[in-house]
Amino acid sequence: MMAKKKTSTKKIQTKPALERFFEDDHHYNLLLNYVSGYDCERYGCDQYCRCGIIDTSSFTMEESHFEHLMKAYWGKESLATQYAIERALNTCLNSIDSWDIQVCEGYYGQEIGKCVIDYSVRRKLEGILEQILKATTDSKKIEICLTAEYGYLLEGVKDAQFEVVSISTKKIVFGQLEYTKKLSKDIIYKYQYYSLPLGIVIPDGEKYRVVDGYHRLSGRIDAGKKKVKVFEALKGSI
Repeated sequence: MMAKKKTSTKKIQTKPALERFFEDDHHYNLLLNYVSGYDCERYGCDQYCRCGIIDTSSFTMEESHFEHLMKAYWGKESLATQYAIERALNTCLNSIDSWDIQVCEGYYGQEIGKCVIDYSVRRKLEGILEQILKATTDSKKIEICLTAEYGYLLEGVKDAQFEVVSISTKKIVFGQLEYTKKLSKDIIYKYQYYSLPLGIVIPDGEKYRVVDGYHRLSGRIDAGKKKVKVFEALKGSI
């Protein structure tokens, strides 16, 4: 009688999301622009040019948000965790200098190869993300992302509880009107499909004053939306 072959019940171990995030190639998550140089006569190109050389000094990146990237790794976390991580990514990665962009050869000239986070930026961002993921309360997670972006906490959000609420756009107040007038319309447009709470507000009488989220909230108001989902900062127990 043949012995039955034992079936392994050992689960395949996957790397933690944080580790995978820093190891993965993010080429297709970035909106990159660059200039290529050509010398078809020298390289003998026919009707199809194959000699394009990318000028690496010409790299620019269109400013965007990183909700799609965040959700790929932390999409099952709480709304506060997702918000805090997305804001941390936005703070640290929204510059071309934050990325190590590699160039590779293709049949039609050079192409963009692997794109990974610059090592010095990685060390800073990794520390912020670890703090957010280890924080035991949603309030602490949001405090960490605000401190990372602005360097300090306003009194209105320090030691506050944060509750997701839906409020009328007619009750939204932007405290800094001059800054509001100078907001980039391109960035506002890119936030039109942002699905997380759009910002953080503080109750101010019958109104709500915006603390974080000028671009995101301006975009929804410009689009004629009547209600928006935000984090309301509340002092004391809720």
